[in-house]
Amino acid sequence: MVLIVAILIGMLFPNVVIVADGRSELKIKFDFDVQNQDDVWVALCWNELEKNEALTNGLSGEVPFHPLLFAEDRIGEIDFPHSSKYNGDAELSYHEPEFVVIQMGQNGSGESLVFEMPQGRGARTLDANPQYAIVNEALHEVRD
Repeated sequence: MVLIVAILIGMLFPNVVIVADGRSELKIKFDFDVQNQDDVWVALCWNELEKNEALTNGLSGEVPFHPLLFAEDRIGEIDFPHSSKYNGDAELSYHEPEFVVIQMGQNGSGESLVFEMPQGRGARTLDANPQYAIVNEALHEVRD
């Protein structure tokens, strides 16, 4: 709906840049049993610097972690922010977090997994299988 309104305004006022901010749902699907669902924390990182900060300092760092809410067994949900700029009927830019950092264990002291944000627009699902993680601290593994 926001996109349609932005396009209509852009057509009426072609020299105006419209910013459309929103939120979408990210479902995180685990292929293993999560021991304690209250001890799963997620940080949405916009770049490598934030990702590294989240990994280094965990819950006590500057990057905010949020508790993952489980709607079903093995499927957690979190909203993520995104922003678009439009000029006329063309989208100029689209921004959303690049990385999803998951910390597990009491107070985030357990395993850390890092995934790239799934591609696409709007709601989507992340397969949190540790073998797909770009960083898996439990295995001391970093993938390029």
